[in-house]
Amino acid sequence: MNLTLRQLQVFKTIAEVGSFRKSATILNTSQPALTKTIQALEYELGVEVFRRNSRSVTLTSAGVELLGRAQGLFDQLDQTVNSVRDVSMGRGGSIALTYVDFAMLGPMPHILEHYRRYNPRININIQFASTPDQISLIKQGKADLGFVMDIDLKLPNTFCRKHITEEGLVAVVPPKHPLADRGSVQLEELAEEFFIMGDSWSRYNELIRELCIERNFMPQVTHKAFLRDEMLAFVMAGLGILVYPPCIRNAGLFGLKILPITDVPPVVRTTAIWRADAKNPVLPSFLRQVKPM
Repeated sequence: MNLTLRQLQVFKTIAEVGSFRKSATILNTSQPALTKTIQALEYELGVEVFRRNSRSVTLTSAGVELLGRAQGLFDQLDQTVNSVRDVSMGRGGSIALTYVDFAMLGPMPHILEHYRRYNPRININIQFASTPDQISLIKQGKADLGFVMDIDLKLPNTFCRKHITEEGLVAVVPPKHPLADRGSVQLEELAEEFFIMGDSWSRYNELIRELCIERNFMPQVTHKAFLRDEMLAFVMAGLGILVYPPCIRNAGLFGLKILPITDVPPVVRTTAIWRADAKNPVLPSFLRQVKPM
């Protein structure tokens, strides 16, 4: 079947106007040309779509069905055209993002909220992934932009990065812990504490160990957990303390106490990474919202 958009447009106009003569004026063509177009349409369909007499044009039952279907097709066509134009201007399309926990507790919500406010038609797909997994996903083209933990992070030569935040560390302790009433603490004061660490946070755990070793002790790790809420629950249960960037304040803390660790400088950096040769036209407009905080 070789139906054309022109045939459907002519049909739709005549059906809505109810006159070949008036439709010819609207479409800037001749009445005989419209008649030939409708004849070709009816030939392709094998049915008549109009009943004609000297005074009026009405739809057959087949014409009524075609009009409803044609309207849906033209609505989809309008959406397609708008989407293509939006994508070309960075206002439409989709983007796939990945993140680590520190990013979601820190800068990401602000970036996403601000971007969505001005780009409501962008479809944003988000998934959690470790920093190494994010690099792999971006390299394979399965993610456009990653928010990673950047501690001496080595990236492929084809990648770009933009630093967003740098944070120090805090200690999360139970509300009845001997240190709970303190305004701050030094890392060396935690030498006798039991530590709770992330199960898949290998580079971050290494950083904590390195900082502790610099202060002449090795952290005693008693429990590991994959989820942040699990780690906080372990702290609440009195199973240990958690050393985390200050963004932990944005989580539900169950009444736990946060103590800034004053002898550790900003050591945890959240960074956006992407491929320099990325083809997604949405990416540049999103990157404009990714700013140091």
